[in-house]
Amino acid sequence: MKRIATGLGLFCLAAFLFYKASFVLSERMVRGQSEAPALAVESSTTELERLVVETLVPAVLKDATLLEDATEIREDDMGEWNSVRMSWQLPEGEDPDRSASRLMALAQEMAPQAKVYRSQQEALVESLRIYVGKRLTHHIQLTPTLSQQLPPRRNTPTDLAVVVLGLGQNGQETKIVLERRFPLTVAIEPYSPFALRQARDAILKHKEVLSYFEEPLRTEEDLIRGLAAVPNATGIALHAPPQALPLKKLVDDNLYVLDSRGDIESDALRRATNSGVSVLKLDHAFQAGDLLKIQHIARVSTGLIVTVSVDEKEELEELLSWVETDAGREIRPVFLSELLAP
Repeated sequence: MKRIATGLGLFCLAAFLFYKASFVLSERMVRGQSEAPALAVESSTTELERLVVETLVPAVLKDATLLEDATEIREDDMGEWNSVRMSWQLPEGEDPDRSASRLMALAQEMAPQAKVYRSQQEALVESLRIYVGKRLTHHIQLTPTLSQQLPPRRNTPTDLAVVVLGLGQNGQETKIVLERRFPLTVAIEPYSPFALRQARDAILKHKEVLSYFEEPLRTEEDLIRGLAAVPNATGIALHAPPQALPLKKLVDDNLYVLDSRGDIESDALRRATNSGVSVLKLDHAFQAGDLLKIQHIARVSTGLIVTVSVDEKEELEELLSWVETDAGREIRPVFLSELLAP
């Protein structure tokens, strides 16, 4: 009797397991669980690429000029897809903000499966990134065509902080930069041949001093020694993501940080921000011929941070001479620290 009961129990267990296996198999056959996600993402990605080319671009950018159209083949665990980068020059008078808003609204309306993110990594230039799932399918950049007809004036002057990067390598920089007769912030490289002298001269000439780190900071000692090598520094300028920052010293000495690239991302910098350290980002890295762009940006800004390299002599002279003699009453030169939030 016991053998019969045992056999019956084993039979029931085997039948149950067979039923479950059959059920799972049938579910996969009907719903295609193993293939559907990959096929769905692939289909959405392809459909979105067609939608952007055939609908969104003609609707919003029909009068714009295509500057760049590059396609990169990317790969993830579900296969390959095309990631398209497009750069457009808008017609004169066309506002990048308005065009970006229209593109974003149309994309969200016509492709609800996609996610659209918008940013402005450079002043006046709008960037849109379109994703399907985790796949970046499109990066669209919109650049304005500037005209001599500037936006309406502000009621008050725009505060302009000019930061000259990389002093300390050449003694002639003192005459070229420090003799300027307006508030100016200079970022001096630690351990450079003229760092100590120019840090002293800058204070005597009523300039603001930063310690400038072109290479990544790897330890707290690197920063502490670098600050000691540039006396009178009220802050630091970073060109590369730091790996470590001495938060206590930054807070205790009331030092601030300038992201001289405008796009630095690092855990150390985020911890500094969360600890109450003031972090500023440049608005524009000056290049030759950018004065019109600076004027446009200033007309729509209350405060503006512009950097220029001391190594670029023509650009340096163009910017500093304009601020000193031709900027007019719409611009108020200030030290960088004056743009810190109260």
